[in-house]
Amino acid sequence: MALHPDLVARLTSVHPTRLLVVSGAGISAESGIPTYRGENGLWKHLDFERMATHEEFLNHRQRQWRWYQERRGAVLNARPNPAHYAVAELVRNTPQAFVITQNVDDLHERAGLPLEFLAHVHGRILETRCEQCGLVTQASLNDAVRPCTRCGESALRPNVVWFDEEVPPAEVERIDHFLAHGPCDLVLVVGTTAAFDYVRDWIERAAGKEGLIIDVNPDRSPVTNAFPERAWHLREQAGLAVPEVARSLS
Repeated sequence: MALHPDLVARLTSVHPTRLLVVSGAGISAESGIPTYRGENGLWKHLDFERMATHEEFLNHRQRQWRWYQERRGAVLNARPNPAHYAVAELVRNTPQAFVITQNVDDLHERAGLPLEFLAHVHGRILETRCEQCGLVTQASLNDAVRPCTRCGESALRPNVVWFDEEVPPAEVERIDHFLAHGPCDLVLVVGTTAAFDYVRDWIERAAGKEGLIIDVNPDRSPVTNAFPERAWHLREQAGLAVPEVARSLS
């Protein structure tokens, strides 16, 4: 694909020293991990908002665990796509950069993005966590519902944030720390509707008064609607658009 000449001109003049990337399910869809809110999303086929709750964990633990094991298998079989590699490249080439992902997969890390520049605000599906003592371990596809091996007090759960839970304070603190150092020259939003208020707030805070917002989403995007005078909407697949953005900035 080719970017609009006006956007290319804007990008070549930016030379960002501060960059924020916000990624959602759309960036991993091209790796075979289905989205949730898109036209072919998981919510079309099941009540995801019920499955991904602490209430489900308490009342239907076996069913929920089997569902997460299937999702873990999909993540392990997936591979990073060009968008993940382009994000890692952008971070390496920008003096101050940070990535906020709403995804629970590990594709950013496998594409070479160091964890020090990445916040998983909705957790990591390939980990398990004890609710009682907080022990975090790597998940196994052979795992069954079982008590914690350290305290024995509670069944292990996926180390993710459910709809009836709060975003981890430690990750929010890391994001706030980055944003406190000033606005960004570029905010790149990839594959997310930014449905949560706190995500839109991070985008707005990062962009400040003059920062460029690029919204990569093949569908109609609430992000562009929220920032109509600030955002360039690239209605392309992430694997095509994000590498083009990276090339224009190099």
